[in-house]
Amino acid sequence: MDRDKSTVAVRDYPPGCCRLPSQGQLTATRRNRTDYSRAQGRENGAKMQLNRPIIDVPMNFEASLNDEAQPNDLDSELYRQRRKRYADLLHFYQQLQEKGESNERIRPDLEATKKMQEEKMNFDWKGVGHVPGSIVGDFFFYRTELFVLGLHRAMQAGIAYTEVGQEKIGCSIVASGGYEDDEDHGETMIYTGHGGNNKADRRQVKDQKPEGGNLALLNSLKYKQPVRVIRGHSDIPTSQSPSKKIYSYDGLYQVVDQSLELGASGFKVFKFKLERLPNQRELGSRLVSFVGKLNKAPSIRTGVVIEDLSGGQEPIPVSVVNTVDDTRPPSSFEYTTKLRYPKGVSLRSSTGCSCKGDSCHSVGHRCSCVLKNSGKMLPYNQYGHLIRAVPAVYECGSRCKCSLECHNRVCQKGLRYRLEIFKTEKKGWAVRSWDFIPSGGFVCEYTGVIMDTKTADELDDDDYLFNLDFKQGNEARWGVQRSDVFDSDDSDMPPLKLSSPKYVIDASKFGGVARFVNHSCTPNLFVQCVLYDHGDLDLPHVMLFAGSDISPFQELTYDYGYALNSVYDSHGNLKKKDCHCGTRSCRKRLY
Repeated sequence: MDRDKSTVAVRDYPPGCCRLPSQGQLTATRRNRTDYSRAQGRENGAKMQLNRPIIDVPMNFEASLNDEAQPNDLDSELYRQRRKRYADLLHFYQQLQEKGESNERIRPDLEATKKMQEEKMNFDWKGVGHVPGSIVGDFFFYRTELFVLGLHRAMQAGIAYTEVGQEKIGCSIVASGGYEDDEDHGETMIYTGHGGNNKADRRQVKDQKPEGGNLALLNSLKYKQPVRVIRGHSDIPTSQSPSKKIYSYDGLYQVVDQSLELGASGFKVFKFKLERLPNQRELGSRLVSFVGKLNKAPSIRTGVVIEDLSGGQEPIPVSVVNTVDDTRPPSSFEYTTKLRYPKGVSLRSSTGCSCKGDSCHSVGHRCSCVLKNSGKMLPYNQYGHLIRAVPAVYECGSRCKCSLECHNRVCQKGLRYRLEIFKTEKKGWAVRSWDFIPSGGFVCEYTGVIMDTKTADELDDDDYLFNLDFKQGNEARWGVQRSDVFDSDDSDMPPLKLSSPKYVIDASKFGGVARFVNHSCTPNLFVQCVLYDHGDLDLPHVMLFAGSDISPFQELTYDYGYALNSVYDSHGNLKKKDCHCGTRSCRKRLY
């Protein structure tokens, strides 16, 4: 097949704010003046109450996050660059830890934070209000990322503040349920001041004092300054968050009241009542709550027309949701988790390692599968996330003696996240996840019928064809050009061909969930070739991985890799197809 002038459209690997007030602006009003006598009065019986209605309704999932929702200015671009740099550095230090080249006691996220400070890439912003470029509803897997982005400039303390003259002013709080007297209802909350608690069991062991962060929040009330609220959510599966926590930036709140009361353990604690400012994006924490409920009771999801399109073939059901019209997935389509090979195709066998248990990744251990993967380390970290940009990943297979729990067995196990096929207004069917997907997480495989390129040229339906080819080096493996933070290990990899592909995958009649993943000019998934059941480089498995942290119910997309003006019909006429991805950088055409 001539890659520069094709008669069918074949998918290919893609190339790829409030400001800090001046001292003169700090003007207290009588109504919000800090009144300790009033607080003492509450201690004797009149405790602070939340008088707003409790709102516990999940966000509008049909308006899921997309690129168009992001602000487009220099601050936003710098913010995105900081997030990208943090993710790259995190992967890099995870690599070093896997190779035994870093201190195992030092967390990779702390190393990444230190490096960003050295590079002056961290945002040491000490203002109140929204951090320039930040987005309400964003999620984060590490608290250190909040620090480097300027969202919460305190590595451990729950209250971050700045100083204006001699006054401390609250900037942000992290509400993680660290105090037994906390109370949180989303739009309104009562936040317990800091100090005096036992970190082991969270019980209060002494009185709190009007100092540090407590004094800063008292001044936020006094001077009517907004406070950023970040909520921490615990008990998240490691597959969704390596830290087992997720932090959501829920926007700006106003401190509207305070009191000093006897807490549950009999000691005096500060309580601050906060109310969310109007006209902000949906609470990210509400989405976390809904996802938790879905995990326990999937039946609460509305609009489900098929509970499991895979019919039990996948380890996790793949639901189909339609809240747009009455259509269902094509009846001529048959779900499959396997590649179907044509007669006459003989797959080259691969050798297996002789490792025992889960020792393939052990430092100093000479695993033959590690040698295939550049000879230094496995491409996955301990959580099963891809942390290296390589032309091909060699997973351990059936000929290997290691256990099924081996770090190097990821894609072959099938889906790890709950995926949903849903109907859109303009793009037909699409795919999203019910779970959080970290950068490098395996999403799904592009399955279907293998056919040679000559046969593919004769097909009338070319919407679901995918080229099986390699490009030399690490180019185009991460949806965008990889950062220089990744090691270039190509010198030890098997030589890869640059010739035209021999085969394509046709998913028009047989395929999996990846068949429904749409194109985007700004994708959040990338394509990675993987081998595990054979050693034939002409017929790799095509896997989709997360190229960035992905929130639940955010559409999953990858770049189809079409070149403009590269597709012609059988009469030599140029074929064109519009792109409806809707992103800010949309090219307006697929080909």
